[in-house]
Amino acid sequence: MKTKMVFFDMDGVITREKSSWHYVHSRLGVDNSQNYKMYMDGKISYDEFFELDIKMWMAKFGKIKKSTIINILDEIKIRNCFDNVMSSLRKMSVKTAIVSGGISWLAEKIGAKYGINYVYANEILTDDNGYIIPAGRISVIPDRKDIVINKIIRASGIDKKETLSVGDSAGDYSMLVSTDRFLSINSDDKILNENAFAVINNLGELLNYL
Repeated sequence: MKTKMVFFDMDGVITREKSSWHYVHSRLGVDNSQNYKMYMDGKISYDEFFELDIKMWMAKFGKIKKSTIINILDEIKIRNCFDNVMSSLRKMSVKTAIVSGGISWLAEKIGAKYGINYVYANEILTDDNGYIIPAGRISVIPDRKDIVINKIIRASGIDKKETLSVGDSAGDYSMLVSTDRFLSINSDDKILNENAFAVINNLGELLNYL
């Protein structure tokens, strides 16, 4: 069947950086490895992990404007071929979606620039004065992207057999099981690569699998 929708992970797939969260942590000079370990060990929920990371920023800098984080996110580079990929998909009337555990401010910017139909990522909340607070609007649990993908498939009326997804990390296995074909890009995850429909090195290669 013809592919009618392509689902993209954002971090490491559309962007050159593997994680928008890690990039911000690095730029702010904080280390969230202990929080990450607690999350991966099942000791805290994703919501708690999300909030603890933001609290680390605030513990070091006090009040932080939303604009400060957005300026850091603006430094993250998009893969060179993504413009051509999106242009080709639009010409073929293929709908597109970002489903990412990354920061929504970056995902929304990319979505608006490239005309992506659906954008789901995680929003950091702010107070009335534009300062971030340790809370968020969680749209995507990183290892449960299937929940969002199935929601989009139902809403769009597109058959699962008409879908393709692209991811690069272990959490993207949930994309693999919820779409007809999954392309693993630049991933060092053995299980993901072994179960992918194809392994690609360049995002432009996905046009060969439509």
